[in-house]
Amino acid sequence: MSDGSSESLTSEGSMATETTETGTEAEGETGSFLDTWGTLVVVTIVMFVVSLDGAMIPVAIEPISTDLRTGASGVQAALAIYSVVDAPLLLTGAALGVLYGNKRIFRYGIVLFSIGSLIGALSPSLGVFIVGWSVIKAFADTMVTPISLALLLATYDGKRRATAFGVWGAVTASAQAVGPLLMGFLATVATWRLAIGLESVGLLAAFLLLFTVRETETQEEAVFDWGGTVLSFLSVGAIIVGFLLAGQYGWVTPIRPFVVGGVTIAPFGLSIVPFVFGFGLTVLWGLVEWERRRLSRGEAVLFRPKLFTNACT
Repeated sequence: MSDGSSESLTSEGSMATETTETGTEAEGETGSFLDTWGTLVVVTIVMFVVSLDGAMIPVAIEPISTDLRTGASGVQAALAIYSVVDAPLLLTGAALGVLYGNKRIFRYGIVLFSIGSLIGALSPSLGVFIVGWSVIKAFADTMVTPISLALLLATYDGKRRATAFGVWGAVTASAQAVGPLLMGFLATVATWRLAIGLESVGLLAAFLLLFTVRETETQEEAVFDWGGTVLSFLSVGAIIVGFLLAGQYGWVTPIRPFVVGGVTIAPFGLSIVPFVFGFGLTVLWGLVEWERRRLSRGEAVLFRPKLFTNACT
């Protein structure tokens, strides 16, 4: 009887211990809202502001050009410069996160974007506006946009990852719809500068919540791929410039002469556009070869060329 009682008590004690441990684990998994979703909150605030910004400027070309004493073509040039700076360096921003930590680079991106917003909002001339909005903010976007996805990927898995990416997509899409309405309203009742300046308020909130974001592993001992960065900028930048020039100068047959420094450039009597595209595609091929060779030597790369050969199944 005593042996049976001992075994019964031992069994009950084990079950109680297991129950307590299970309850603790479940409690840890639940945690507070910020413990679980803090990274998503920070990322969505930043991406809402970034997406909002890109959607606002096109609807305020007239008031901006009037205020900065320039033509509509000047503001359109600012938009074009933003694209030329932003798109080619997205790979660079992602690589910086891998080497030096996604949270660290994301933080720098938030600060730079805020600085660019303030310079753009307070700019007295088109030149200052281009420096703040087209260059600084575009460079900041190369840090926050790719790394926002990397942070979600590193923080969540399973159903939570699906939820996080769904929210990310919904927020960025909604910002595209809200941006024109917000800019139109503020430009009418106040000034377009207020719409751009308010972005810093949202980014400040995200910055204050960065404590909820965990840092990812880094590879600081690796050497950054400066050669790949230059080739990426030249190749993607040339392709974007080609698209921008096509409307004014024609895809093949020149619509108007392309003049630089008083010299008309029309190789073989054709538009400059196909040659710009040819240059961009040639350098893009060189970029892929450069990354392949660095990868074979075990060096840090901007991307893995093998990604282009992945089959969709």
